[in-house]
Amino acid sequence: MAVVRAPGVTAEPSGDRTVVLDAEATTMSTLNPVGALLFAQLVTPHTAAQLVEVLRRQFPDVPVTTLESDVDSFLAQMRSAGLIVPADADG
Repeated sequence: MAVVRAPGVTAEPSGDRTVVLDAEATTMSTLNPVGALLFAQLVTPHTAAQLVEVLRRQFPDVPVTTLESDVDSFLAQMRSAGLIVPADADG
């Protein structure tokens, strides 16, 4: 299933990190550089497999299973915080 940023969510760079704000829930999250790279992709719909491919291009020496685990964890955290939604629920 493809996901995108939830409506009302904004992301602002802050040094090598990104601060994500959800105006509706008044939630603020700080993403590390890898999380920021993944979150930047979610302006448009992406599946977990597509996000793994983004990381694979950036980190070709990291095992794919590690990248898959990292993406799954990232998506679970973003879902739990209400920062991403299924692409068909956007708008």
